[in-house]
Amino acid sequence: MKRIDRRWAIVLAGGQGTRLSSLTMRGGVAVPKQFCTVNGGPTLLQLALRRAERIAGRGRVSIVVAPEHRHWWDEDLRSYVDARVVVQPHNRGTAAGVLLPLTAVCGQDRDTTVFILPSDHWVADEKILNRELQRAGRAVDAEPDTVVLLGTKPDAPDPGYGWILPGLETAPGVFRIETFIEKPAPRTALELLATGAVWNSFLIAARARTLWALYEKRLPTLWHRMRAALDPDAHAQYAELPSHDFSRDMLAGAEPLLRLLRVPECGWTDLGTPERVAASVERARTRRASRRSWPRDRVDLAWALAGGTHDRNEVSP
Repeated sequence: MKRIDRRWAIVLAGGQGTRLSSLTMRGGVAVPKQFCTVNGGPTLLQLALRRAERIAGRGRVSIVVAPEHRHWWDEDLRSYVDARVVVQPHNRGTAAGVLLPLTAVCGQDRDTTVFILPSDHWVADEKILNRELQRAGRAVDAEPDTVVLLGTKPDAPDPGYGWILPGLETAPGVFRIETFIEKPAPRTALELLATGAVWNSFLIAARARTLWALYEKRLPTLWHRMRAALDPDAHAQYAELPSHDFSRDMLAGAEPLLRLLRVPECGWTDLGTPERVAASVERARTRRASRRSWPRDRVDLAWALAGGTHDRNEVSP
């Protein structure tokens, strides 16, 4: 079996997206940003699914969603078999959100390469990002016991990102990691920017067994209790799982196992603030979308940024 045929992609789509609630209100409800569009195009979730399918093929994509968001994800995911749509009973942090589908993947093939893809990213040049994701897969093939993080060049000392300080280059564009800091203090972010650190994009590639062993070592309580909580009748147990952040509690402190792959400029952003939305809209030179171009029940971020609302009787700004 070819290595590329053994890849899996995990798409994380269960976030609440509260940081953009000022832009994404519809009917008094803040729509999570992964279900929003940028200028009336595909939703961010749809774009993430396309990325995943280019890497692993449609049949090997696992999507983690929240039950309370079914109104927004049901139509987008209707063509996926039920086994590929993982409905997380409760939000217990990103560490549990990754471990839940990883458990199923490990049950099928622990030696597969797994790509972790958040669904709330926007990218101006998908070709560049796809090329770098493929390169990350090859970096894992070269060092199967490592976890490869894709890092992007920062344009500001933003403390809202995770920061990675690269060390020795082990292959062209691939580096050891000296320091991994999740959401540093503003002064620390300034220092990291000055020393050549990059942003952690939370785009990750690793062997399933490597991630599995890292969970067992770093978060043993979560690792042990997750299996009991997977029982269909154990929703109460899932709600009591310890809540951990994947970057802070899994990656920070595990630097010897980590590798950094520097991503060339591709217009990547996680759209975490209105300012980042504005920068992405400007970078792409999008035109304001007409209302009829929006997908049904979607919020268009470019339109909202320009002052539009999503009420039924809206007047164009």
